[in-house]
Amino acid sequence: MTACPVQGGPRIAARLLGGLIPALLLALLAVQQARSAGFDAAALMGLLAAHAKGRVSFVETRHLALLDAPLESSGELVYTPPDRLERHTLKPREESAILDGDTLTLIRDGRTRALPLSDYPQIALLTDSLRAVLGGDLERLERSYTLSLAGTPETWMLDLLPEDPQLTPGLRRIHLVGSGGRLERMDMIQTNGDRSSLQIGEPRP
Repeated sequence: MTACPVQGGPRIAARLLGGLIPALLLALLAVQQARSAGFDAAALMGLLAAHAKGRVSFVETRHLALLDAPLESSGELVYTPPDRLERHTLKPREESAILDGDTLTLIRDGRTRALPLSDYPQIALLTDSLRAVLGGDLERLERSYTLSLAGTPETWMLDLLPEDPQLTPGLRRIHLVGSGGRLERMDMIQTNGDRSSLQIGEPRP
């Protein structure tokens, strides 16, 4: 017996596929929503707090409108909860900045200088923001920023929008990217177009 060709076969196949593809996309979206259900800023802070203490490498790139080429520095960050953050720059020159409580200690060319952060409110807010993110301190962040979170626990993005621009003049937002309980990148975007990007490496022993 010879099979009869189906009339309009290509058109029928197109209609079937046309209905199948949106259905598959909706199913994938439903799975994604189910995976991210309940993932909010509090859940993210819990992940970060669980991995707070650590030593990581960093590479910072600063893009300034006044310069033709970006400025790059690299070194190591050390965070000891709740309030000690060390930044040891190795390139292009060796220097350290150690933030412990309300005191910022700068070490360069064998000289040490200690500064009370209370005298520098802008620096205090920015450094305190990084400590709050690394330590998973949601309450501290919400005092100064509006938080906008997107993604899933596996891959997330968090934007910090200043509540009071007078405390951070020129700062448009802080953009954070991470995976699980690890912060991988921190971008600071200025209102004049300048920006800096801090790439954070894998935790070290």
